[in-house]
Amino acid sequence: NLHPTSSEILTLFPNPFNGMTKMTFSLNGASNITLNVWDSSGRLINKADLGYFRAGVHQYLFSDFSSTNMSAGLYYFEIQSKTESSIQSGILLK
Repeated sequence: NLHPTSSEILTLFPNPFNGMTKMTFSLNGASNITLNVWDSSGRLINKADLGYFRAGVHQYLFSDFSSTNMSAGLYYFEIQSKTESSIQSGILLK
């Protein structure tokens, strides 16, 4: 039974994306997870409590871009656990 040694976002797929992207992330320990999405100017545009996850690799479908008037461009996805955080960039196409 292998567990990741760190908590991190492994991939965003597709990237670039149009409306939604699937985030694959790993956790080295069980924790409540928060997802923050920042635009390229550093403005927090979305904060979501994703809930409790056990150690291991998980996927989350982020579709909030499809229901908002967000402009095309670069965004930063950050997952936060109790002890760590990880950031991955993604490009929204319109």
